[in-house]
Amino acid sequence: MLGLIAAGALVLNAKYISVDIFKKPELVSILYVCSVILVFSNYHHILNAILTSFKEIRIRTLNKYVYPNLAKLLILVLVWLFDWGLPGVLWALVISTAVQSFVGWRFVFKLIPELLTNTIKANILKSDLKGVLHYSIPVYLTVFVNLFLQQTDGLMIGYFRSASEVGIYEVAFKL
Repeated sequence: MLGLIAAGALVLNAKYISVDIFKKPELVSILYVCSVILVFSNYHHILNAILTSFKEIRIRTLNKYVYPNLAKLLILVLVWLFDWGLPGVLWALVISTAVQSFVGWRFVFKLIPELLTNTIKANILKSDLKGVLHYSIPVYLTVFVNLFLQQTDGLMIGYFRSASEVGIYEVAFKL
């Protein structure tokens, strides 16, 4: 849910962020595409958590590390062959993230077929729910803030430097 809210906030503030903050109007469309990536990425993280809770490490590893990288590699080769540039790279990320989300849901439906038939009966006490929310909400907010803070260096460098310099920094930092 928080991923959808963040994506919506990004869409609503894309013009402000790109024009008023970064003084680069061409970033508006890039931010729109990034909001789509954010939604699928959020679902992918949820799926990996479900797969981890069922101790399906093999499937989780495939869904988290193998499929996404293969999809990105394949689509980026197509982008390179057809010279689609930055929009092609962004759409490659959207497609690969969407594919890994759909593949992940396929695995989850195989693990829990009751999800397809709506035969799961919830028997949750209010006290249990309060305990889960009491623990989960601060953890989720901490993870969200941490993800945001991990991106601030690239945003700050992007404010003062060109996009190519930010790209070089991001690749070098990951190495």
